[in-house]
Formats: sequence, C-alpha cells, structure tokens
Amino acid sequence: MPITQLGRMPFSVSAAGPLAVWPYPGGTPATLRLFTETGASVPVVETPARYVGLALTPNAESLAVSRRRVNGGADVWVRDLGASTETQVTFDGVAFAPRWSPDGRRLVYTTSTKLPPRLLIKGLRDSSGDVEIGGSQLPAFASSWSNDGARIVSVRIDPATRDDLYVDDLQDGRAERLPMNTAANEYHAAVSPDDRWLAYVTDESGRDE
Repeated sequence: MPITQLGRMPFSVSAAGPLAVWPYPGGTPATLRLFTETGASVPVVETPARYVGLALTPNAESLAVSRRRVNGGADVWVRDLGASTETQVTFDGVAFAPRWSPDGRRLVYTTSTKLPPRLLIKGLRDSSGDVEIGGSQLPAFASSWSNDGARIVSVRIDPATRDDLYVDDLQDGRAERLPMNTAANEYHAAVSPDDRWLAYVTDESGRDE
C-alpha cells in the first residue's frame, strides 16, 4: 500500500486495534472500511468521495476525515462510528490531514486560509476558537500527536532540504527541527505509546524505507 507525502496517509490504527484503511491514491473517489486485527472488515462510508486525510480516535469510536468538495476544496468532518452520523467541523474549504489528540477532544489539521499552509488546533467540546501553532514560514502538516498531549510532530516542506520533521511544543510554542533530517525526505512520523521513540519514513537511500 503506498504512503503519500504532505501529511496524507491512507490508514490509521487505533489503540483499541481496529484499522481504517484507504487503499486509493490521493484524490481518487473511494469508500471507507474498518478492518479488525482478525482481518474482518465492515463498511464505514459506502458513498465514494475524495479523501485527503483520515484519522481514528484512540478508542476507535470516531473517525476524522478531510473530504474534497465538488469545487476541489476540502473540509474536515467527524464521523461517529457507532451512530453512523457525521459532523462538519471546518467550513472554509482548505482543511487537510486531521490528527486526533490522545484524549479525542481536539484535532490538529492543516489549513491554507493564508500562506504558507499552517497548523491549527480545534477543540471539539468547547466554543474556543482555533489555535495556530508553530508560526512556521514553511508549509506544515501534522503527522503525529505525543501521547502526553504536549507535543505535535509535523512535516515541514523546505525548498532546500525537502520534507523535514519538527516537534512543536504546545506549552512554550517552540518548534524543534529533529536531528535525523537530511537533504532527502523525512515524513509520516508516528510517536510510540511511551513517547520515547519516533517511527518515520525516509527516502535517503533512494526509496521509501
């Protein structure tokens, strides 16, 4: 299964075990299904749509998707998997690559309401506005949220060094460029459950590994 860049990923695994998979290239109309650890699958959304990011909550009860509009824009929706209902959470047509906080109460996503594309955090259980993080002058896409909720790993696109991994500290606002970055692409990072390790993809060897 291919893994695309710019924060887009065709699957998401919950801590409870189920896997949501998107077996299509970006932009191709697709349906969504849930796969369990045993390989069984159930339909989630059977009407084809074009998705540019999806993420399961840690408890596998909700699914956040970025779905393209007819005019090409994209907004984030949250689907309650138990009730099979959806709630639209962005409305500007420029919201991509959602990622859940560990407690399932917030989403971080990329917006391009102004350039470069930047990261916003949206609280889903209160009326507070979106909070911009990082203040990067480079396009940024969330990749993974630390399990203590204090940091977000993001991919930033640098013309000189291509895709690079950063850690954004949500308490002091600092952004740290990680030392494993090279002149090749580093992206699609995932934080381990104990917050000690980071798995990521690089094409430094000439292929994605």
